[in-house]
Amino acid sequence: MNDYYILSGLKVSSFVEEQISLYKNARWIGVDRGAHLLIQQGIQPYLAIGDFDSVSLEEKQTVEKYSRKMIELPADKNYTDTEEAVLAVLRENRKANVYLLNESKSRLDHFISILWLPVKEEFRAYAEQIYFFDSHNKVSYYLPGDHRIKKEENKSVISFGNLLPIKELTLTGFEYPLTQEDISAPTMYTSNKFLNEEGSFSFDQGLLMVIQSADN
Repeated sequence: MNDYYILSGLKVSSFVEEQISLYKNARWIGVDRGAHLLIQQGIQPYLAIGDFDSVSLEEKQTVEKYSRKMIELPADKNYTDTEEAVLAVLRENRKANVYLLNESKSRLDHFISILWLPVKEEFRAYAEQIYFFDSHNKVSYYLPGDHRIKKEENKSVISFGNLLPIKELTLTGFEYPLTQEDISAPTMYTSNKFLNEEGSFSFDQGLLMVIQSADN
């Protein structure tokens, strides 16, 4: 089994409940309070990880009791709790597909650090195995090469952003195409659309973030 779902955040929305129900047999990892939220939804965390500063002592004891494994991190560290969770997954399974789920977005700095995660050297080789999703968006990452992408159900908008300088970005099969565009500074090409159910893109250098969104 190569699919791992990582839940962070402070609350469970109806969308999160739906995803937990859909993938209840997957390996779920709870980050900090996310572990307690999983237990409340009837899921035994495959791993609970974090400094657990967002749970009470009683909730922490519940997490320790019902999780298959628990890793308590120090408050002062070089990685965020979510980054530590991804590293733990990749140490266990280098072929893992990592799905990051967070609906709360209460901390903008935490949210941005999740989106930028594949920029760091230790994660970059696994960029195409890392995904972020919520009720309105699905984010995927791509390394240099030729790629095809299918339109996600219920997603009407696709946007492209370079997280590192990119060489010769070409977009084909979209309303707004590009041809061999070099982009140095991080730039978002927003509000593009598929012409059909599939498009393609290619680039020779850098790291590309692709976001499919529901425009509502």
